[in-house]
Amino acid sequence: SSGINAESQSVEAGPKKISFGDYEVKPKKNKANLECSIKDPAFDGDAEVSFYFMKNGKQDSLISDKPKFSSKGGTATYSLTKVNTKKQPKDIACIGVSSDGKKLAEGTITLVSKKKKDKKKKEKKPSKSKG
Repeated sequence: SSGINAESQSVEAGPKKISFGDYEVKPKKNKANLECSIKDPAFDGDAEVSFYFMKNGKQDSLISDKPKFSSKGGTATYSLTKVNTKKQPKDIACIGVSSDGKKLAEGTITLVSKKKKDKKKKEKKPSKSKG
């Protein structure tokens, strides 16, 4: 049956999806520092990483596809400084392809305002459970 073949092909063809993770950033004076980190040797200075504003769950305008790269202890970090957030969507995506093209990483950055809302509602669960 051709069904099995088609499935195995699609797995091979596309890059493996991994995650940059989710971040929250507080802009200062309509400027935000954005960064996404990943611990993967395939992501180095040659990886292509772009930051986009998101609108209705879709990529909207490109912020930059030339983030600053730094590596520390095996963790690659791609960062943009002083991004103008005025009148921009609150959701930002960072999307990267490893230098060998075999891995696709996606992450989300949410811009949070300084309003003191919902702080009392969130219950902090103790990290250490005894017993």
